[in-house]
Amino acid sequence: MDAEAASMILKKNCIAYFTASLFGEPTPLKTFECALMRFIYLKKYSKLSEE
Repeated sequence: MDAEAASMILKKNCIAYFTASLFGEPTPLKTFECALMRFIYLKKYSKLSEE
């Protein structure tokens, strides 16, 4: 099960990378943006699974 989940994430990351490559050199997200997205996920979306 864990290997299947890791495979799905790797495929999504590859698609995102190659899609971004069409528009120039891909760059990583900034630390602040990552922290903000994680905060929103933890406060909003993760609560939906508890209901």
